[in-house]
Amino acid sequence: MKSYQAPLLSLAYHVLGDWTLAEDCVQEAFIQAGLRIHQLRSWDREFAWLSKIVLNQSRTMLRREKQQMRTEARAVKQQTLVHLDVYPSVEHAQLHSCVARLPHNLQLVVILHYYHDWSVPQIAEALRARQSTVRVWLHRARRQLQHMLGKRGNA
Repeated sequence: MKSYQAPLLSLAYHVLGDWTLAEDCVQEAFIQAGLRIHQLRSWDREFAWLSKIVLNQSRTMLRREKQQMRTEARAVKQQTLVHLDVYPSVEHAQLHSCVARLPHNLQLVVILHYYHDWSVPQIAEALRARQSTVRVWLHRARRQLQHMLGKRGNA
């Protein structure tokens, strides 16, 4: 099993995009494999069996990470709502309403960047995304907000 560590680590890294998470994933996969060694039908298929365990573990870790991100986003959103419970103007209330209708990832970057003054690198690090991705999300959010607010102004 030790000879498979490097290719399995590479596989986990390509799914997760983080070396530390990939190492944790492979370690968990080896533990699971040790507990389920009796399920291995043929030693000729050992690598394929281990790869499947690593892929499943990677997907589980991604789901947990997304759930954690959603929980953190809800907390930030709730904190923002507490700070914005009294809007200084109708325009602020409309803007906040439009932000709440954005897709989750766009909503999160808008809240962090504009309401909490986080920089693009800070947001990228917190969300484990590339800075270019965060900039694209901010651009899309601004475009969607402009469209939503433009519609309201014409109605």
